[in-house]
Amino acid sequence: MNLIVDIGNTKTKLHVFDQGAEVFSASADAGTPWMPLVPWKQFPLARAVVCSVREDPAVWVTQLSERIPRVVAFPAGMPLPVRVAYRSPQTLGADRLAAVCGAWKLAPGQACLVVDLGTAVTYDYLTADWCYAGGNIAPGLRMRLAALHEHTARLPQVEPQAEFPLLGDTTETAVRSGVMQGVLYEMEGYVRDLSGKNDDFCLFLTGGDANYFEKRLKSRIFVCQNLVAVGLNAVLEWNETR
Repeated sequence: MNLIVDIGNTKTKLHVFDQGAEVFSASADAGTPWMPLVPWKQFPLARAVVCSVREDPAVWVTQLSERIPRVVAFPAGMPLPVRVAYRSPQTLGADRLAAVCGAWKLAPGQACLVVDLGTAVTYDYLTADWCYAGGNIAPGLRMRLAALHEHTARLPQVEPQAEFPLLGDTTETAVRSGVMQGVLYEMEGYVRDLSGKNDDFCLFLTGGDANYFEKRLKSRIFVCQNLVAVGLNAVLEWNETR
């Protein structure tokens, strides 16, 4: 069984996979202890991978190695099933690369756009011949909403909602729809420009805010909240079979 540790900007997420299927998950807020959440007694953990965008994963690799036979940091020089065309791979977020590997696992041989709607919104493109061609980073929903409140005198702090009109009829709905319609149009623009180059194209949405947009996008879409974990597990398994 494999333990997947995904240390993000706001949460640390733990997953256990058994033969490709997720059998356990838990999470802790950033900066709070997560090691007690590891299901030591429940599962015979044979391998683990640690992915972090917040801190050096080496210390966690060392601690987990005391109880799990094989522990690695991602990517840390691990062979990958996808080619990376990013010109500064040392600055590429590990979670972005892991999500692309998740798309490789779930949609083999297809061109994929991976949109991760978390603290930031990231757009990452995988070609049909398994090349990570690059991507973009934009502010996330809550970052955009908070910026409007914090950098103006009178705009309120607004929370995202699944239902939002095309045009707001109050200041609150104008802020909410302005931000959420903006993200929606942003995604639709990427889909339009990238899918036109491919007959077989799919869109993956992941991250905490993905469900706000699932029913509003018309392209072939897959929502996978644990896409990063799927990718990390896939890379761990792929390396074992090489």
